[in-house]
Amino acid sequence: MDDMKESPFSDIGDDFFPGGDDDRISNPLYIVFSYIPFLCLLPILRLSENKNLRFHAKQGLVLFLIEIFASVFLIPAISSLVWRAVLIACIGSSIAGILFALQGKRVRLPLIADLADKIKI
Repeated sequence: MDDMKESPFSDIGDDFFPGGDDDRISNPLYIVFSYIPFLCLLPILRLSENKNLRFHAKQGLVLFLIEIFASVFLIPAISSLVWRAVLIACIGSSIAGILFALQGKRVRLPLIADLADKIKI
């Protein structure tokens, strides 16, 4: 049992809203928008003080920037398989982010959450 690896989702915890009802999002569409390309800018532009919305918006922004980067460099016959894999991973992460957010969970997406933590908004 001691040699089990720690899951990247192990820091979820039982209390998804540590700030109480103030951290609940009144309009769940904003958390969905957080993980949709281009629409991820709406929650950021809203400049909400809601910690949950900022959490999901920052992760969605990082995913969006990775998707743009991967799309720009999607050159046939050079690295298309790598970039397609990145885009598929981003889409999967976006879907996971939407599902967790709608359940009221603040799940730190591996690598994405670390980059999102560095964004000051």
